[in-house]
Amino acid sequence: MIMKEDWEASAEHLQRAVSEDSTYAFAHFYNYTNSLLRNDMGTARESIETTIAHAYKLPERVQFEVRSTYYRFVKQDIDRSIAVAEMYAELYPDDLAAHQLMAALYADNGEREKAISEYKRTLELDPSRYGALRTIGILYQAQGEFEQARSYFERYAEQFPNEARSFTNLGTLSRLQGDHEAAYDYFQRAALIDPNDSGVILDHAWAEYNMGRLDAALEHLEEALEAAVTTQERVAALNAFRAYYHRRGQLRRAVEYMHRKWTEAEGSQPPLLAAQTKLFDLDVYVDAGMVQAAYDTLAAVEQRLEPPLDLVLPLGRMQIAQALDDADEIEGASAGIERLIAGLGIEALRWMQISGEGRALALRGNCEQALISYERALELEPTSIGIHRRIGECHRQIGDLATAEASLRRALSVSPYDARAHTELARVYAEMDEAARARRHLETALRIWADADPVYEPAAEARELLASLPATS
Repeated sequence: MIMKEDWEASAEHLQRAVSEDSTYAFAHFYNYTNSLLRNDMGTARESIETTIAHAYKLPERVQFEVRSTYYRFVKQDIDRSIAVAEMYAELYPDDLAAHQLMAALYADNGEREKAISEYKRTLELDPSRYGALRTIGILYQAQGEFEQARSYFERYAEQFPNEARSFTNLGTLSRLQGDHEAAYDYFQRAALIDPNDSGVILDHAWAEYNMGRLDAALEHLEEALEAAVTTQERVAALNAFRAYYHRRGQLRRAVEYMHRKWTEAEGSQPPLLAAQTKLFDLDVYVDAGMVQAAYDTLAAVEQRLEPPLDLVLPLGRMQIAQALDDADEIEGASAGIERLIAGLGIEALRWMQISGEGRALALRGNCEQALISYERALELEPTSIGIHRRIGECHRQIGDLATAEASLRRALSVSPYDARAHTELARVYAEMDEAARARRHLETALRIWADADPVYEPAAEARELLASLPATS
């Protein structure tokens, strides 16, 4: 299961184990995990129920982990799942596994501060758990607390000065702070340490993109795919190609690489993960004018997911609805994400649900209320560039051009070659009667979209806006 990623063969061995000892709780628990990933919910439910029935045969610490899993994924009760983990930590305050379990639950439940506190506790118990330094940095980064994040990433780098990840951590943080020169330098240093690591090459590719070297970025993507060894690396590289061509409006190429990614995932990932992979790509179909293909794919995924795993389907529905700018569909998807959060306890998705509500309001012309939703979503996910762009769009529509400009410049500080943000900022400057500044941003957008497919509407809109601007001296 772990080394060969052969989920069916793994299932056969686990079934043999429980057939020889029907009370073998460990085997039943692993069979639950395997069945869940293979999307065999009937076997998964039977296995976890049997695990609970024979939990007395497990070490007491493991019993807590099993019961926490049971309450979360079977009973869909995140509060009781966390309560069991907290009981575990109270009874065994020096047990690293207890604090790691609580940290993971808190993080999924959107309680990052509590998660950070638990990871810090693991460092107190074992200062050599250096991986916790990096995890704490990532959590601070997700909260937009960049200086705290930097301090932990630097502490990690001090321990591992010859590890590429030490510099990719700092590179990503520098990018989010808008310092792309520093980010590029960090990614170059990572590449010097591990020049054949596919993930490092991908980071280098996006650093090139953010410096405006779009052709060089594509060359690095090709290197990353060639260097990819594992399935996970190949999927990541193919996904980067999809994102690159999508950003540049080359939808036929984006769809091509999206399909290649799906094929790669289906050949080696467990069925559950392979199916869920598709949900986050469906906007590519819509932008390519293949709306029916998006809905057909969503329906195919729905057929493969049994309850309660079908709760994730609104994530795909939201991708389609947002790409279509369909307020009714967005509201329906937002309500579905609310059910997902309640059912599986993934409060970390709350920002997506609230942002969706804001987009529906904006599409109906109620930007004042939409901004309230967007600001709430941004508090939960402060590194989201898309929310800053939406905030800028709403402020422009209500006539607050200075605030619109500030929000869009914030988006471009992190993603300086986001053609949609450049186009929206050009609209702001056009309404300010600053045609020269509007023209510069449209020219940047159209350089990014130079080879966009004819069907790609944002590029056509940018060309129309450029043509409408008054001549400048």
